[in-house]
Amino acid sequence: MRITRLDRVMIYRFHADYTGEVVAGAHRDDLNSWFGLRYPASDIPKPARDIFKRIGVRPLPDVDGETVEMVPLLNPQTGRPLDMTYCALRGASVMYTDYLRNMGVTATLTMPILRDGELWGLIACHHYSPLPFPYALRAAAEFMGQITSLEIASAEGREYLQYRLRLDAAHHAVLATAAAAGDLSALTEGKSTSTDAKSSYANSIDAEGKPGGLLGGIDATGVAVFERGRWSMQGDTPTEAQLDALAQWLAKRMETSRSNEWVLALDDLGRQFPEATKYAQVASGVLAIRVSQRLPGDWVMWFRSEQTQTFSWGGNPYEKASTTRIDGNRLSPRKSFEVWQETVSGRSTPWKQVEVDAAVKLRVLLLDIVIGRAEQLAVLNTHLVRSNDDLDAFAYVAGHDLKEPLRGIHKYAHYLMEEAKAGRPLDARGLERIESLLRLTVRMDSLLDALLHFSRVGRLSLEMDDAQLDELLDDALDTLGGRLEENGIEVRIPRPMPVVHCDRVRVREIFANLISNAAKYNDKAERWVEIGHISPTDVAFKTLSSAGAGDVAGERVFYVRDNGIGIEERHRERVFLMFKRLHARDAFGGGSGAGLAVVKKLIDHHQGRIWFESEPGVGTSFYFTLGSGESAAHLNLA
Repeated sequence: MRITRLDRVMIYRFHADYTGEVVAGAHRDDLNSWFGLRYPASDIPKPARDIFKRIGVRPLPDVDGETVEMVPLLNPQTGRPLDMTYCALRGASVMYTDYLRNMGVTATLTMPILRDGELWGLIACHHYSPLPFPYALRAAAEFMGQITSLEIASAEGREYLQYRLRLDAAHHAVLATAAAAGDLSALTEGKSTSTDAKSSYANSIDAEGKPGGLLGGIDATGVAVFERGRWSMQGDTPTEAQLDALAQWLAKRMETSRSNEWVLALDDLGRQFPEATKYAQVASGVLAIRVSQRLPGDWVMWFRSEQTQTFSWGGNPYEKASTTRIDGNRLSPRKSFEVWQETVSGRSTPWKQVEVDAAVKLRVLLLDIVIGRAEQLAVLNTHLVRSNDDLDAFAYVAGHDLKEPLRGIHKYAHYLMEEAKAGRPLDARGLERIESLLRLTVRMDSLLDALLHFSRVGRLSLEMDDAQLDELLDDALDTLGGRLEENGIEVRIPRPMPVVHCDRVRVREIFANLISNAAKYNDKAERWVEIGHISPTDVAFKTLSSAGAGDVAGERVFYVRDNGIGIEERHRERVFLMFKRLHARDAFGGGSGAGLAVVKKLIDHHQGRIWFESEPGVGTSFYFTLGSGESAAHLNLA
């Protein structure tokens, strides 16, 4: 007032619905205070609000001052009226001057209060007699408006930051608990599985007297979390059945939202979702985030109870403008500004923008937990598929491979028993039967040993380390040395092998099995086995069979190649099956047929791949990768 010399100065703040409220002011001693009075949005319509975003001060020296029309009214060049937005001397609309006359106001000086380019409020100055506004006064008033805007932005920014830091700290604390538990219901510090049951931690209080869980963050009277088909609640919330219906409505509402399909903040839930009026006392306001889009989705909902409020209005806000005939039809503003009180129920305290922002950030962080859980489920599902495959293999072995020697044992034992019952002495034929029994028991023992080894491979934990493959190959070749010399095998290693992060013992076993097979299945006069690697930068890498190799981009490929008998096309699908020999039982030195099945399982355990290329009578090349061994080191496949 000291600067402007006007009779009344008010700070007028806009609410979210553009109704205004006098939040501060000073006035002449003989005038009534308007502090706390509210005014409808129609008192300062949108066109006027838009203008105040663009100008720094709006003077009106005299509502009854003479106005002069522009000549011509339309710009001849554009065909439109001249834009008078920035003209300090322009007149005001008849609607506005009538409005001021009805209030008894003669002169006004108005400065906008802006925050982030949006209209926060106004500094509205009234005078009850004509008053000129010289340039110096207008400049000072505009400067005060700018200073006020900066001060309010600074104060609200500090308030926002302090509250946001508290919210983030509270949310990170409960997120750590939820991440450790792998369960979003931990956000409420308790789990609820029975219908309409509240969490046993619903009223938990920490050492500082603040509620635990999500109630320790955003100011709310209740919170509900929906995950994996169940609700977990804390504080005062609707029942589970009511929450189910609310979630369905919120999902539809968010899907049709133009602003944000993941978050919705309402302080008048019952008005927009009539069914919610049944529980207005506990949930007249809701702040909801939809964590995932899959149906029915994961939800977090904060609730605020009903807050019955009494508002004092500067006149009846529902009084409509009347139509007055003065040189044609035009609207006439309301005439009464007597205090008019209204009691409002069914609403909660409005949600602050900082609370909505914190909820949006919380959703992003929760997605990490949900995605992490999905990845864990994918890994577990892969392990389950492998376990089922192993069970199928074991069932096949038990039903076929192990039964074969058992049938022979039963047959020969039955023969010997019949001979003994008949009192016949053991002859040469009987001795042959006993020798057959011994061979069958040895074969069965071999099959069981192979089966147990295959089973252990599935349960082992890899011990990952950087291994020099040249050293591993030397160990494997030393183990096979006698057999290789006996078969006259020439071992070729074209270039030094690299250092690889892997399980030394298991990779040595992979090479030993592949080299042993290559040496065994060879009937050439000159026999050789080649062991090597192909890096992604090698020319040979591009020639790998896409059908067999699949996607090995960026992975080093190892190989064991021979000039042996090769593998016929009809056997291709059986190569890595348990106990599947491709030749007669005793051909090429016999064996259980478990070697390649074990090799594949060890490579799978390293998250690698194995495939082969073969031409009957020419030879076979087995290729494999060791995948991302670093992550595989911590897996324990069952």
